[in-house]
Amino acid sequence: MKLISGNRLLDRRWVFGKSALWQVLTLMITLSVPAIAQPTSDHDPIPSIFTYRWWHIDHSLSAQPDLSDLLSANPIGYLDANITNEVGDFDFATGGRQATWARFHGGWFEDEQHLRAYFFGAAGVHFRLTPNAIAGVMFQFDQMTYESYGFGSKGKGYLVGPYFVAKNRDHPLYLEIQYLIGRTETDFIGFRGAVEDIVSEQTLATVKVSGELIYDDFKLMPHLLISRIENSRQPYVDYATGSIAEQSMTVTDVVVGVDYSNDLPVESASLVLTSGISANWSETVAKRSGLTLAEDFGGVWGKVHIGATYTKQRDFAFRARATLTGIVTESEQDWGLNIGLEMTF
Repeated sequence: MKLISGNRLLDRRWVFGKSALWQVLTLMITLSVPAIAQPTSDHDPIPSIFTYRWWHIDHSLSAQPDLSDLLSANPIGYLDANITNEVGDFDFATGGRQATWARFHGGWFEDEQHLRAYFFGAAGVHFRLTPNAIAGVMFQFDQMTYESYGFGSKGKGYLVGPYFVAKNRDHPLYLEIQYLIGRTETDFIGFRGAVEDIVSEQTLATVKVSGELIYDDFKLMPHLLISRIENSRQPYVDYATGSIAEQSMTVTDVVVGVDYSNDLPVESASLVLTSGISANWSETVAKRSGLTLAEDFGGVWGKVHIGATYTKQRDFAFRARATLTGIVTESEQDWGLNIGLEMTF
């Protein structure tokens, strides 16, 4: 349960494994100066539906499960819930190295005039090809709601398809590949309460490399993620303008980076220095009947971070981390400072 008061955040997390239950109490102070894009109040049906579809795609990409856990040496399940009177979120994952698994994630925000909510669930089953490789099939389901001043959209979707995970035999470095197909159904609430039912076909392909390369007292943690999602909306009849032609939207993201961790010798304790750098390239293309409506080349996002963790007797940890994120212009940068104190009992 997470309680927020000013910049102080009290977080209680329950992590459960096959044979033990650990309760962790964390006190954390977080400071940040983000660049936030505020949504517009445009009620025109075409851009509203277009924007909602983009939000749905973005949430679906962000919620994809980490399949490397299925081959990790000590996979554990977890339950994390953070709830206030207006905002909440939760995460759940099964543990153990069973052939079946499940992941659930959700978040919401609600006040007198707005409601934003997203739920994601995934489940899969696999078989072992070798001691360091598995292949299987997964099913994903999600639901998204956006309401503002009587207008909004409610949508749900599903994806199903194969996945493959492999582990390097000498290092905990993982390769993940998945290709999923499915559809989304959206009810758009427009003027005078008119409801439009919009159906879209969707495909998702991802390739991911993550993990660690361990060399004596330091570790390199490379990461690469290539994802491409295509959403093709079928023609439909709009309440205001009549027949609407087929539209398609393609979102491509590429993330690459490397983190570094170095253990320093400290008497009766552990001191770990961390740093890292990453870049994100993204592109969104929308078309109607084969003609390009909009093309957004997101450019290259850069991110750097540096931090340290001091741990003593495995039940006390102090963490500090500074992060700088930006894209091309200085006005679209943000920075953050995270200081945490963690005790296990």
